[in-house]
Amino acid sequence: LGMVWAFAVKPALKKRRNARIAASSPRNRGAGKESNEMRDPSRKGGVPVAVKSLLIGVMLVGMGVGCHKDDVVVSNKALDEIKAIEKDINVEKLGAIAMLDNSAWRYTTVESWARKTMRTMHGSVSLEGLDPVVSAMEMMFNQRAYLDQPVIFVKDRGVLKDLTKHPIKVSDEEAERMYKQRCISYEFFMQAPVQARIRELSGETLKSRAMNRMGNAKFCFEEIRDIFTVVPVPNGRMETRWIAPQMLLDPQFNKGALGITEDMAFSVLEPYVALAKAWQQRDARAINTAVDNLATALPRLAPEGTYPTLETCHAEQSYRRMNLLRYGWGGYIFAFFVSIFALATGYKWPRYVALTFLIAAIGIHGYDIWLRWGVLGRIPVANMYEAVVSSTWCGAVFGLLLEFFTRKRVFMFASALLGFFALSLPEIVPDTINDNLQTMMPILDDAMLRIHTVLIIASYAVITLAFGVANCYLFVEAIKKHNALSRATIGAQLGALVVVLLGIRDAFAHIEGWGIVGIAAMSILGGAMIGLGGFAMVCGAAKPAPGAFDASAFPVERTKSILDDFDLCHRVLLYTATVALFVGIVLGAVWADYSWGRPWGWDPKEVFALNTWLIYAILIHARYVTKHRGLWTSVLSVVGFAVMQFNWWVVNFYIVGLHSYA
Repeated sequence: LGMVWAFAVKPALKKRRNARIAASSPRNRGAGKESNEMRDPSRKGGVPVAVKSLLIGVMLVGMGVGCHKDDVVVSNKALDEIKAIEKDINVEKLGAIAMLDNSAWRYTTVESWARKTMRTMHGSVSLEGLDPVVSAMEMMFNQRAYLDQPVIFVKDRGVLKDLTKHPIKVSDEEAERMYKQRCISYEFFMQAPVQARIRELSGETLKSRAMNRMGNAKFCFEEIRDIFTVVPVPNGRMETRWIAPQMLLDPQFNKGALGITEDMAFSVLEPYVALAKAWQQRDARAINTAVDNLATALPRLAPEGTYPTLETCHAEQSYRRMNLLRYGWGGYIFAFFVSIFALATGYKWPRYVALTFLIAAIGIHGYDIWLRWGVLGRIPVANMYEAVVSSTWCGAVFGLLLEFFTRKRVFMFASALLGFFALSLPEIVPDTINDNLQTMMPILDDAMLRIHTVLIIASYAVITLAFGVANCYLFVEAIKKHNALSRATIGAQLGALVVVLLGIRDAFAHIEGWGIVGIAAMSILGGAMIGLGGFAMVCGAAKPAPGAFDASAFPVERTKSILDDFDLCHRVLLYTATVALFVGIVLGAVWADYSWGRPWGWDPKEVFALNTWLIYAILIHARYVTKHRGLWTSVLSVVGFAVMQFNWWVVNFYIVGLHSYA
């Protein structure tokens, strides 16, 4: 029922709400007054004589030079028109055109460029449900229709609140729409009071990341034609930057220095301008013809052996369009809920059903990684997205193998939990965990990337598996044995989860570091108290927590209870994670020694990786000096998981160090 709500009902309600908001927003507010920074191709001065005078006429008609305010098509109508012909556009052919992403220094496709650009500009790869490629082309060739529309992404709610304060005039309805959609219009952005407020906010250190993000969104909207770099440089090399067709329209651009003759320029500009004209006229047949001509003309400009092959472009496009990870995520979700039922009841059939879903999810997940590996030509562990996805697969496979050997069911549950949790991150924080295809930092181009990095991220995945098993132990202790410590630990985790969710919602945008720490501490403490009270109301009063360390304590006779099984499975995972993390840290020191000239430099990432290992080293030894071994092992496992998460997220994104690129 939750999935039906999330994937069917909620999107429909959101679409209706957005439609109502769009219908009530003001229209045609000076949309014909375009800034100098937002130039149509035709406004780039005159075209050289050698590029045929006929081209100028086509441009003037196709690009709408001299368009007045009353002539601008409002975006609702523009969207309806483009949606009407979307199915007739050869999106596959257009998306498979090769280009060089100058910002990432890698060959890519229009498909990947469109997704990256739209995500940066709009916060989503799609504009109101349009195909990503169609969305980007609409922004490029019909930009004027969206000047007064909320297409510029502003992720941070705190920034939006600042942009709607006095003296900026914004109605309550418009402000509420901004808060919900997290988007503003270009016209609103360019208002003098808004620009003044932006200059003030840009000087605040705490908001520098938010302002840079918003500035990138505005840049993509303004300069989308200039970053459409599909034109190769004839006298260039593999690493030479490509240019946009827009640049060939500039009479002051020295294309001769790049080896581009007038005939070459015309061979590109003719289909490019024809594409722009056909796009504005909503002529699908003419669009497809222009796309065919453009796809034919562009490779002729590239030096021999430098233009990506059609097979390579189709492989990347297929990887993008298949979107296999979403299906794998769905498999993990089903496996997670069914495995809970299998774990709680002990029935055989739920186990088989959960295993079926888990195996299918792991297979789809692995195939997605294999496709990405083929597209990139390297092991996909070089950035945050790839580390999350690859480590999740390693952990899920390890848990599945343990399930086959032990038949304890809890490994199956932990693997499904890991997949469910980790693969939701690209959906929850897409701007942080994004699937952009990127080149690898030169320092990472080493055999150690395949050893040190894989060991570290795999150990983190096993730590997450152990975290899942630890919580199974704590829940049984809390419900069956009425243990106060287990109840407080579960409640504290819920308090921490509230802090994380509030952070994702930018609730702490105006709060400095120690303030956030205080709120987190209060939330965790409050969660622990609520955990004690909540379990007491449902399951009965708690018993006093046992002593943590008792040197005279020895293990009582083992039974075949579920707690003993959980404890045994938990230890298998803890030992594996501790050894893998230790070896990974040592190999990292070896790598650092010949890359940076020292094996250890107290870099934040190094320090917190060591802290994580120390927690687990203490954990696996502390159980021998406490009476309630399984309980305290589970509690410390939760603490270790929190330290690992801090190391992976806070250190990576908020503490500058030598590992900041990873």
